[in-house]
Amino acid sequence: MSLNRDQFVVVLATLRRRFREGEWVEGEPLTVADIAADCGVSATPVREALARLAGEGLVEDRRGRGYHAPRIDTAELTDLYRAQHILAQVALAAARRFPTGRGPQPGPTSADFVQHPASAWERLFELLIRQANNNFLVQEQRRLADRLAPVRRVEPSVLAEGAADFEPLAFAAAGADWNGLVETLRPFLRRRKAAVESLVVGMRLQSAKYKVSI
Repeated sequence: MSLNRDQFVVVLATLRRRFREGEWVEGEPLTVADIAADCGVSATPVREALARLAGEGLVEDRRGRGYHAPRIDTAELTDLYRAQHILAQVALAAARRFPTGRGPQPGPTSADFVQHPASAWERLFELLIRQANNNFLVQEQRRLADRLAPVRRVEPSVLAEGAADFEPLAFAAAGADWNGLVETLRPFLRRRKAAVESLVVGMRLQSAKYKVSI
C-alpha cells in the first residue's frame, strides 16, 4: 500500500509538471501504458493520478474513450481569468479586514518578469492569495495556476507586455497596498479578456511547436 501511494504521488507530480510545460497537444490521448512505462510504475497509480487531475480540470475524462490532454477554448479562458480576478479580490478583501500583521512580503520584481514572465505572474498571484491566510484560497489558486500555465507562457508575446506592465502590480504587492492592487488588477483582466481568441491560438501554436521539437 505504501509503495502504491508513493508511486501515485510521484506520478501525480510528474504529470502535473508535464501538463504545465505544455508537453501534450490539446485533445491528445493520454495512454496509460505509455505513461506507466515512462514513469517506471504499474498502470494503477497512473490511472489514479489521471483521475485526480481530471477532477481538477487538468485532464479530460472522455467516458469510454479514455483520458485526453485538456482543451481551453475562449469561453473557458474567459472564465478562468474571471475566477483568478475574483479569487484575488476575495483574498485582498480578507487581507484588509483581517490583517495578519506580517507586513509586506517579498515578491517577484520587474527583473524577475524580464527573465521569466510566466513564473513572475504566477508568483505574484500566489503572494496576493496568501495575504488572506486561508488555505482554501491557496489551494484554489494552485489549481488555477496549473490550468492557466499553458496560457501564461504566451501572454507576454501575445499581449506585448513588458516590465512596465508588471511593475505597478509588483510595487503595490511589495508595499502591501491592497486598495491599489484592486484597482491595478482591473486593466490586467481587461487586457486578457479582450485577447482571449489570440491567446488560445498562441497557446495551441506553441503546443504544436513543442511536439515538433521533441
